[in-house]
Order: sequence, then C-alpha cells, then structure tokens
Amino acid sequence: MKKPCKRRASFRAISSSVYSTWKWIDMQSRTGGKPVYRYSFTRVRPSKPGAKFGAISVSLLGAVHASEIEYVFGAFDSNKDYDWNQKIGKVSELMQSYWTNFAKTGDPNGPGLPKWGAYTSKDAPQVMRLDVDAQSAAETHRARYETLDRFYNKAH
Repeated sequence: MKKPCKRRASFRAISSSVYSTWKWIDMQSRTGGKPVYRYSFTRVRPSKPGAKFGAISVSLLGAVHASEIEYVFGAFDSNKDYDWNQKIGKVSELMQSYWTNFAKTGDPNGPGLPKWGAYTSKDAPQVMRLDVDAQSAAETHRARYETLDRFYNKAH
C-alpha cells in the first residue's frame, strides 16, 4: 500500500483543523493546570476494494477525521460500508479502556495498557499513536506547527 505523500500531509495540516487542534493542545498544556493527553488515531478504516473519495483511493487518505468513533464505542455494526476485520476488537478494547479511565480519573493510563505519556514538555511532548501496536512517542511535526504559528501571528 502506498503511503500519502509529504505534500498531501502538509496540505492537510494547513487546510484542516490540525493546526488549530495543536494550538489548543499546546496552550492548554501550558496554562490549564492539568495534564493533556494527545493522540493520533492511525488505523485506516478498512475500505471495500476499489473504494474512492473523488479520484483518490480511500486507503491513501490515511485515518480520516472521526474514524476512531466506531472503535471508541465498539459500534462497527452501525457502518456496513467498511470491511471490518479481527484486529478491530483489540484496538476497540484498548481505546475503550483509555476513554473509561480518563472519564473516571482524568488519566487514560491503567493496568495492562501501554503507557500514554502526557503532553506536557515543550522539549518532547508525547502523542499516543493508537492502533494495534499502540505506543506513546514524541511529537513529530512540532516544527511545522510552529512555522504556521509564526505565519498566523504575523498576519494578525
């Protein structure tokens, strides 16, 4: 499967809510007084063979906005347009555990779950990559967001 090109990823960051979400998370982590837990849902919805969004193969779009909803609520039967497979259970259980823990305690972490690092340090803010092999890792696109931040601050 081909990966999305860097140009398309940069366009998505500029043209979507990605920058504004990053800005809110960054400001909240500095001023909110509570830990912030950022995630990136990377599991691509299993499209039916040949499915397209315009002229683009659905699989090349990556995990699109709100594609994690079925996993959070275990609501796969509500969307028959996708070819769900056996790995959905593991991802769904993981996400439901994180969301439940966070609702109960303000912290998504719990026994038996991969550690989800808080997004607190400017030097190495953590982002949880949610998929079959979930892991918390340092943010990878901070320079892109900071460039957009400088651009938007000059424009206003």
